[in-house]
Amino acid sequence: MLAEVLAKNPRDNEALVLRGNLALAQSDPKAAIVDLRAVLRDQPNATGVMRALARAHLANGEPALAEETIRRAVDANPQDTGARLDLAQLLAQMGKPEQAKPVIDELVKQHPDNVTALEAQFKIAAVTKDVASARSAADALVALQPKLALGYYYQGAAAEADKHPEDAARLYAKALEVQPEAVEPLQALARVLVGLNRTPEALRRLDETIARYPALPLAANIKGETLIAAQHPADAEAAFCTPFDPPIMEGLTRWARTNRFLREELIPLGWGFDNPRNLPRTIHPGGQFAIVATTGDDVTGLADLLPAPKYAKGYATTRAVEVNEQLTLDFGDFDLGGLPARDHLLTWLLLFHSADDGFHVELSLPDQIDDGRITSWAERIILPVFPRGGVHLADALASPDSAGDRGIVVEVSRL
Repeated sequence: MLAEVLAKNPRDNEALVLRGNLALAQSDPKAAIVDLRAVLRDQPNATGVMRALARAHLANGEPALAEETIRRAVDANPQDTGARLDLAQLLAQMGKPEQAKPVIDELVKQHPDNVTALEAQFKIAAVTKDVASARSAADALVALQPKLALGYYYQGAAAEADKHPEDAARLYAKALEVQPEAVEPLQALARVLVGLNRTPEALRRLDETIARYPALPLAANIKGETLIAAQHPADAEAAFCTPFDPPIMEGLTRWARTNRFLREELIPLGWGFDNPRNLPRTIHPGGQFAIVATTGDDVTGLADLLPAPKYAKGYATTRAVEVNEQLTLDFGDFDLGGLPARDHLLTWLLLFHSADDGFHVELSLPDQIDDGRITSWAERIILPVFPRGGVHLADALASPDSAGDRGIVVEVSRL
């Protein structure tokens, strides 16, 4: 239809405007510029056409022409709210927030109930570090839209910028009460809670959101970012898994990354590593023993109970435990199976279990295994519960000389 109209009358301005806007929507700004300029030759003060032409110039990588065009639109009709808003937003986008600020402030003064203008005012105030104006815009948005999260989210951002994190956390939480699926306040709340040393609360809220909205993958990403910020990289990588991953992926990722990050902490302290039969051993500088991190069951770290790895172990771990049994018995007549000298070392298991109160961890020496299940421990070193965001696990494994004042008291149980 549009082509037919223009075929009959190539100067039909309504058809040219429509075709120009369609070209702009289809990411063809050059075609849009041609049509919109043609209209302005006949209607030089058409504000709406100039606004569209400014957007086309900006999309075509011509910001100076975009600014010139939108300023012309404002000059042609100083009371046009849309043109003035476009000018303020364009100036901010071009890195000229100081020029944008008086434009948007005057617009909001004249139209205090314009939600789009208030949103722009908040963003420009944030860039110019005008916390008072940002807070005023946020308060106005809450008054106009009390059932939407945006105003409360902006109030929280203003409080955070003004160094009032407790208030910020409360306001971000309010935003989530209004719109539980809103991603921005969820991310901001988690960040502020970590900064307030309230990481468990942040993780609890994230877990609740993930459970309630499983189709919201960004919540898992935010949990991963939160764990990274709280210095729990292995849990962070596991948290990036979603229900669309294979069921074993989260546990497998946590196991792999725990061993990797353990090595990254200990290798600079002189430790070594190898992977015989895919068993990820981290080897003490003296070569007498190795550590393998693995997920423990829910009694890990409890001295009065008998823990075990969460899953049955394979051949490599079974063989390592058999070597432990022979070495701990110290019977010289035992045949160690012709293993290389480096395999004649004790293999300790670093069992870790994630619980609500933190990480339950123990470094223990298994000496009996049956059908992949460890049935006896020669020695257990019970580490304190590691709060999320607390002391690094590698600090407990470092020697006293290298750990400095980071050493912790542990409970040793020899069975």
